[in-house]
Amino acid sequence: MPAVAKAIYDRQPNAYDRTQLKLKKGQLVRITKKLTNGMYEGESDGRVGIVPFTYVRFAKAETA
Repeated sequence: MPAVAKAIYDRQPNAYDRTQLKLKKGQLVRITKKLTNGMYEGESDGRVGIVPFTYVRFAKAETA
């Protein structure tokens, strides 16, 4: 399922939860897996973590 999504909000996860990704609005996230609880697993800036689906929108594919 690898796809690219863009953060639509800033997100500062709980400081004690290292499984969640910190996001800045407009940041690109490579989504690697859809989890059963409405979350995605993704990678951005060399970090892998969990992203709530409500914080990202999938980017449209570029046309040549």
